[in-house]
Amino acid sequence: MLSTARRCWTSSPTCPGGTTWRRCASRTGCGGSGRFTTGRGKMADEVRFLVDGMLGRLAKWLRAAGHDVVYEPPFDDLSLAERARREGRILLTRDHGLAARRGIRSLLIEEEDLDAQLGQVLRLFPAPGMGSRCLRCNAPLEEVPLSAVQDFVPPYVRQHQKHFWLCPSCRRVYWQGSHWKHMQERLEHCAS
Repeated sequence: MLSTARRCWTSSPTCPGGTTWRRCASRTGCGGSGRFTTGRGKMADEVRFLVDGMLGRLAKWLRAAGHDVVYEPPFDDLSLAERARREGRILLTRDHGLAARRGIRSLLIEEEDLDAQLGQVLRLFPAPGMGSRCLRCNAPLEEVPLSAVQDFVPPYVRQHQKHFWLCPSCRRVYWQGSHWKHMQERLEHCAS
């Protein structure tokens, strides 16, 4: 079945080869959390995404929410489907044909508006933790002392911030500046 804003792929006799994404309506099999499971017992906060070339802004915002999101070329359908299958990632796409491919887990993103796209994904897969991944390269961030990054942050930030995170891959430095609250509010609004 093609997904809608409130549904996603189901594995059934009419959809062989798919993976079940279902709401635990009876709250069984999910520890009472009511969160989505993959049909294999994995909780939604363990999911990993692969995003096609049409959804770059969505990829960045899902990383901001703490999701593991790969967004990098090649973006051709065959390469995306193979990588999603190989790495066990859920493919997020606006392409109906790509979303309908057998043997991959996918979610068809139906909206053009970024906030609506975020809402569609975050309602199905709640954010694991804002600020835990690099927005640029997706690597998990590491909390570091000021001494490790003082040469890379402005003087005002050094004076007023106590917590810093460093990307071990691209060396980008993060802190909870004024933009942090705005991002958090936007993510919460979209998820509700």
